[in-house]
Amino acid sequence: MLLMSVTILIKKGGRFPNTHVCGNKHLRKRGITSAQTQDKQAQRENKMAVKESIRH
Repeated sequence: MLLMSVTILIKKGGRFPNTHVCGNKHLRKRGITSAQTQDKQAQRENKMAVKESIRH
């Protein structure tokens, strides 16, 4: 882990890899999205859905 971070810091334009589902172009091509994105899409599509409320 230490060697990876040193390489990223020294390398010009070095970045940590984006490991999130939405950051992977191959998954996007297949139509695979994160659970949050799927939830947002489902809420937009269903206009008659009952809105959820979270109470603490």
